[in-house]
Amino acid sequence: MARVFAIEDDFLVAAALRLHIEEMGHELAGLAATYDEALSLAEGAAFDIILSDIRIGVPDGIDAVEAILKIRCVPVIFITGYGGQNYLERIAKIRPFSVILKPFGFDELERAIASALEGGPATRPG
Repeated sequence: MARVFAIEDDFLVAAALRLHIEEMGHELAGLAATYDEALSLAEGAAFDIILSDIRIGVPDGIDAVEAILKIRCVPVIFITGYGGQNYLERIAKIRPFSVILKPFGFDELERAIASALEGGPATRPG
C-alpha cells in the first residue's frame, strides 16, 4: 500500500482519483486544489508518490511539485489535459516518472503508480 499525495483542482476528477486510489488499495495522504494548499498539506503529510494536475491556477501544479520535491524526493506522475511544448519543457526539468494525458483510463493510472513504486520503466514527456 502506498500513500498518495494528489494535486487536482477539478472536483469531479479529484473525487474519481480519491475513489480509484482507495480501490487500488492505496491511501490518499493528501488532496490539494491549489499551490498554497498543496504546500501546506505536504509539510505535514507522509506520502510515497505525487499525482499532480498541471493547470490548477497560478502558481500551477508544476510549481507546486517543484516546491514539494525540495522537501521530499518521491516519484511524480503528472496528469494533464495540456501537452503544450512550454508545459512539456517545464515538466521535463522535474523528471517525473510519468505523464498521463487526459482523458485517461484508471487502468493506465494504476499501471503508472505500480511501475513508479517498483522503480520500473517510466513514461517521459516528449
